[in-house]
Amino acid sequence: MGKAILWVLPLFMLGILAWQNIPICPSRVLFGVFCPGCGLTRGTLSLMQGDWTNMWRFHPLAPIMGPLLGWVFFHGFLVSIGQIAPGGKSDLTRSLPRQFWLVLGVLFISVWLARLMGAMGGLPDPAFEPEQSLLFGATWPDS
Repeated sequence: MGKAILWVLPLFMLGILAWQNIPICPSRVLFGVFCPGCGLTRGTLSLMQGDWTNMWRFHPLAPIMGPLLGWVFFHGFLVSIGQIAPGGKSDLTRSLPRQFWLVLGVLFISVWLARLMGAMGGLPDPAFEPEQSLLFGATWPDS
């Protein structure tokens, strides 16, 4: 049960931060620009509701990344509480070929860059605010 808490506690903390409207995206906090996964949660929720229009607007890779990230998280959780043996055929990260992960990574970054430039409807919350970032404040504190 102790290992299960280690998986649930971070999600609980992230939920509190999101509820208080505190930015939890490390890329946004550090650099003032949204990360490649911007809108992925909202896109996945839209996909689960059958709302393809909003899914596309929030994140066009939600049909691939949402279930994949969900499986990776829940598989790790089940392994940590002893319900599934580590490794083996049930481990998706070992089951898929390396080329799949490479293509998915390139596609993910390509979609992010295209959205930063306004393609595919742009980012769901279009804001490039480097002056609000921690890096900017540390580099130019008097600005």
